This record gives sequence, structure tokens and C-alpha cells, in this order.
Amino acid sequence: MAYTRKIKNIEVNPPQNNALGTTVSGTTSETITQSVLIPANTFKEFDIFGIEARLRKQNTNGIVTLRLRIGSGNTISSSYQVAICSGTTTSSFVPITRRAVIKNLTTSTQFASTGTTLNTDITMDNQGYSLIPINWQIDNYLLLTATLGSTLDIANGTGLVIDCPQAE
Repeated sequence: MAYTRKIKNIEVNPPQNNALGTTVSGTTSETITQSVLIPANTFKEFDIFGIEARLRKQNTNGIVTLRLRIGSGNTISSSYQVAICSGTTTSSFVPITRRAVIKNLTTSTQFASTGTTLNTDITMDNQGYSLIPINWQIDNYLLLTATLGSTLDIANGTGLVIDCPQAE
């Protein structure tokens, strides 16, 4: 991303992982392909932030489902699903974007309905929203996961970034 954000008077790049993610193949279980640490107190109340991610899929045997998760550990079981979307059998790149607003630093972050399959929430219509109890005063991890529809397909994340244009 082209801009930086001031956190405690230090300019930093947004948390991101642009390395090629862990390869997922031979399984139809949800698997983490990329993650990024969001340090404690990165955000403040009423910050609006965005998440962008992209997954590369090879072969055309089944669909692929992407999920974005946020939680206190770098594991699926310690995280909340904050977004989901699916690619078709012929998808080679599947993007996913979300915007969220922190309503309360320890109990309430608002996302587009986290159970509705959408690539983006920019054009959503009547999908509702979900309030997720993320505590931003502790370290959290943003996870990009992949679930393959066929064990013969291969997928990996190709970029994961959080942006928050508000400066402290």
C-alpha cells in the first residue's frame, strides 16, 4: 500500500504479509495459508479499517472457499470468522475485501454479515452485519484460510493486508 499510518508518533506500514502463503493441497480441511500479527493497541475506538487478501488456486477439480479470521492466537480454533467467499472450479485468483468499524475496543467490531458469502462488502445489499467481540487491546492475528473442494487442487495466499487510514 502506498501510505503509512502514524501509531504513537511513529510512521509504520500497515500490517501485511505479501509473501507467498503456505501451500494447501491434498486436504479438504480449512487450512491457514497466511497470517499477520496485529499488535495490541494498533487501533482505537471508531477506527475503520480494511482487509484485502487474494488466493491463488491451481487445477480445476473443485471450488475453493476463503475465510478471513481474527483472533488472539495464530490458529483457526482461537479466531472468529469475519468474512467468507468462494471461488469457482475455474477460478485462478480469488480476491476478498472487507471494511470494519471498531464500535468498542474490547467487545464489538462490526463487519458485513460474516456468514454471507461475498468477495467484497462494497456493493452488498441487505446482507446485514455482525458484531464480533475482538479485544484490540491485546495482540491479534489476521488469518487467511483456504478450504479446497477437491484434494487434487492446490491453493495459497498471495497477499494479505490491513489498512487503517486514520492517523493518531
